[in-house]
Order: sequence, then C-alpha cells, then structure tokens
Amino acid sequence: MPEVDDSSVATSAIAPATVSGSLSDGVYLYGQSPKPDEIGQSYFVFEVAEGRVLGALYMPSSSFDCAVGNFQQGNLALTVRNSYDRTTHAFNIPLERTATVASNGAVTTQIGLQGFHRLDAVSQNDLRILGICKSALK
Repeated sequence: MPEVDDSSVATSAIAPATVSGSLSDGVYLYGQSPKPDEIGQSYFVFEVAEGRVLGALYMPSSSFDCAVGNFQQGNLALTVRNSYDRTTHAFNIPLERTATVASNGAVTTQIGLQGFHRLDAVSQNDLRILGICKSALK
C-alpha cells in the first residue's frame, strides 16, 4: 500500500480508531490478495446503492455465496446466504481508514474493508456473479 504523508493534515482531521461511514454508490471488488483471481483467495464483489450493500463472496473456480447488508458503526454488517443449503448467517467486516485526504478545506476519510485489498478492475465474471446475486436477493 502506498505511504501517505500526513504532515499536511491537521491533527484534528485524523479519524478516530473506529471508522464510521460508507462507500460511495458503485460496484466494488475487494480481495484477500491484491491480485484478481488467485486460487485459494477470497473475494467480495458488491454494489453499494444508498448505503445498502448487495454482493457475493467467492473463491475463484468455486461456488459463491450472496450477501446483503449495510454500513454500521465501524463495520460492514452482512447477512450471507449459503449457496448450497440456503441457510443464512451474519458476517461483519470491520472498516478501516485507508487514507485521509484534505482538499479545498474539506477532509475526506477513505475507508476499506479490514483484511481485504481494493482491486480496481471488476471483471465480466465478477459482474455476472453480482447479477445473479442481485436477482436472487431482490
């Protein structure tokens, strides 16, 4: 992860240890690995719409489980539906501050998912899996 020079950010602008907030509306891909499609690594492709999260947790060349949830204080709280037996279970991913950016007097804290790397490119297969979960969880 690139280093961030915090020397130009006022001390009062630093976010507390517990991160709150959410991601902007859009489609995201996070992985345990910073590289896509690594066998044995877990990935989470999801869409954020007005604070609601809908997506899929998967491992390449394996099945996937659909998830729905929202951002709560310091966590992404999900309900995950097992793709085999359709049972559901709660799953929380802690949020972490990845950077603090000050621009034109506004301070923005960028957040990430603890234990996951944000990947820039969402593949056609990721979008296909996301589409299946969006249809299944409507």
